[in-house]
Amino acid sequence: MLNNTKFASDKFEENRSRLIAEGKEKYIEMADFYNMNNVFFLEENSRWSYLIKKSKQNDIALLIDTALHTIEKNNKSLKGALPDNYFSRLGLDVTKLASLLDTINDIDTTKDPKQDVVGKVYEYFLSKFALAEGKGKGEFYTPKSIVNLIAEMIEPYKGIIYDPACGSGGMFVQSIKFIEAHHGNKKELFYTTDISVTLWIVNKNKKAQSKNVGNEYRNYRERKREILFMDLRQMGEPFEKKYTQFSDTDIQKITSTYHQWQTVTDSAFQNIPEFCYSASFDEVAKKDFSLVPSKFIEFVNLDENIDFDKKMQALQSDFAELLKAEEASRKELLAVFKELGYEIEK
Repeated sequence: MLNNTKFASDKFEENRSRLIAEGKEKYIEMADFYNMNNVFFLEENSRWSYLIKKSKQNDIALLIDTALHTIEKNNKSLKGALPDNYFSRLGLDVTKLASLLDTINDIDTTKDPKQDVVGKVYEYFLSKFALAEGKGKGEFYTPKSIVNLIAEMIEPYKGIIYDPACGSGGMFVQSIKFIEAHHGNKKELFYTTDISVTLWIVNKNKKAQSKNVGNEYRNYRERKREILFMDLRQMGEPFEKKYTQFSDTDIQKITSTYHQWQTVTDSAFQNIPEFCYSASFDEVAKKDFSLVPSKFIEFVNLDENIDFDKKMQALQSDFAELLKAEEASRKELLAVFKELGYEIEK
């Protein structure tokens, strides 16, 4: 919340400086000349510079709450969006709150317009909260790598993204970033959807067709009555010690496989054990219409072709070497204590 206040204030000061540079000083206290540029108008007591000057006072929590209330009062679009007396009710130690203000004060939110600094800070703390609280508290947050994967697979160049349980809104952000990364532009309306642990992409248009997708021309094959199953459990890289996330390489492999399955390409799609399988309607019917991926994707029994006698001989040799090394270390340790005059009796 404070980083958003800093961002709003930085945009306000930027707009204010522009008005002065254009010789429009008489308009610098008029809200309309800020709102017209999608900038919130801030009164003196709700500006970041004012809060920083007062940051060491005992009533800083109250001053922050007053600033938020004033911002909401002067900007109709924020009506009901900001909590009342939030920082006063937290009861934070004044020195800690002042330290937080100083830290946020070092962030230049307008230095690079292409970098969403506030969004990154928000995403960072949200992910930390989700990891810290675990199941039950972080359900509104979908990990960034998962959302990136979804965006790369559905390729939202056009149409509407419907997400009625958007949570933190990460799907919207990554969809826009996808368009920007592929040199496109998206101005359509966004709505909001729940993203479950299992990802299902339902496409009603599976007819053979050729069309432009972004900057690429694709020949889609007929895919009626077919389902592509993918098992991604073996993929991922370590994240925050005990977690796993998809790497850029993982996302590239997954999406290229998906798009290869959809289209007619020089390298034909192939079923890969423990990764993907293209099932026909008849195959699904034989499985009593169960859509559990493991019922279709081939499982590789890695123990099936193991030469256990050879394996045990290798383990025997390894353990023999370990025991020899342990004995050598033991003798060296006993010798050191004896040399120091503290011989250890065996």
